[in-house]
Amino acid sequence: MKMSSLRKRLRHFAKDTEGTIIVDSILIMPLFLWAYLCLFDIWSAFRIQNVSIKAGYTVSDLISRETGTLTPEYIEGLAELYKFLLANDPETSLRVTSIRWLEGTQKYVVLWSHGTNEFAAHTTATIAVETARLPTMTDGETGIIVETRMHFNPSFNMGPVPHTYDEFLVTRPRFVPKVDFSTG
Repeated sequence: MKMSSLRKRLRHFAKDTEGTIIVDSILIMPLFLWAYLCLFDIWSAFRIQNVSIKAGYTVSDLISRETGTLTPEYIEGLAELYKFLLANDPETSLRVTSIRWLEGTQKYVVLWSHGTNEFAAHTTATIAVETARLPTMTDGETGIIVETRMHFNPSFNMGPVPHTYDEFLVTRPRFVPKVDFSTG
């Protein structure tokens, strides 16, 4: 008799649907929370990449409009501007390089280069590695390369992993044949 009573109670328990919404909510809520935080990090990653690209183009455009001689302090100031445009992200770097195409030697020559933080200045040898990224230029034409680097650390570590966004932007000087640089 006890066995049939136990079976009867188990059948009644299996058919009872009261309280299932609470149980389902408790089971699914961690998944919803994880998905929300993951989407927040993904959105943040795309937003900061977009801002990084725009900030790099802003710096590149400022340099392309210069008619005077640039100094290391000016480039350091542009690095601070880049950092400011990224909401003061502390892990940013900037490198500005002026190049010229020489038709006779079929290579790009570095006229000057200055890097901040983790960027070292380019040389003619190091710019040769970047040839595929450089535009086709006429003999003697100059260009300004602005390279930016920004480290992204997600807020919740739920989706995207920490990542470094690198931009490589080449701009032609607008008002002068070449932008000059002086260290002193």
